[in-house]
Amino acid sequence: MLTDDPDTPGNGHVELDIAATVQRGGSQQSGELPAIDLNYGVGEHIQLNLETSYIVSKRSGQGPIGGAGNASAAVKWRFLDQESDGISMSAYPRVEWNPLRSSVRRGLVEDGTRLLLPVQIARRVGVVDLDTEVGSLLSSIGRCEWIYGLVAGTAVTSSMDVMAELHGTARTSLARDGLTLNIGLRRKLSASASLIASLGRDVRSATGVPLSSVGYFGVQLMF
Repeated sequence: MLTDDPDTPGNGHVELDIAATVQRGGSQQSGELPAIDLNYGVGEHIQLNLETSYIVSKRSGQGPIGGAGNASAAVKWRFLDQESDGISMSAYPRVEWNPLRSSVRRGLVEDGTRLLLPVQIARRVGVVDLDTEVGSLLSSIGRCEWIYGLVAGTAVTSSMDVMAELHGTARTSLARDGLTLNIGLRRKLSASASLIASLGRDVRSATGVPLSSVGYFGVQLMF
């Protein structure tokens, strides 16, 4: 899911997500092969995060090109717990940058450094887990935005959860921008491994930007 939640791996635990993604919109297709998401728990309420990927992109009438994606580092702090406070809440500041300028020149990634300042809220209502995220995305180049998302998930078996998500962005002026609908699942394969997958489609986009579809398929490993 695009929307983050307040959960952390736990003290000394590692959570590693290895995935392939694909996005298609207009005359362009792109994917991350692989996308790496590495998390480490410091105590029960803090999570350290590093993300990066290798991007392959193809435009209509042209051959594919590839290169390093952006990298990001983040720290999550969960300062409320549902067990004791009735609700979980965290802050998850993140900085993203361009490790290789060649990827910018080739149009694989957007130029500039970005700072994301979101807050996540989660609560269980009956058999449904609700996760909400809202925050500001500040950019050294280009426009700044608000991001927001809502995920509802529930267990359908003892080893499988299904989720539905609405995730959007809006300019700081609150002008209309993008909104994406995602459907996903998480299936537990063993005590330390889970399959995670999702399919999504833009239901609204900025003026002049084609609607796109996005897919995610990966494995989550816990150590």
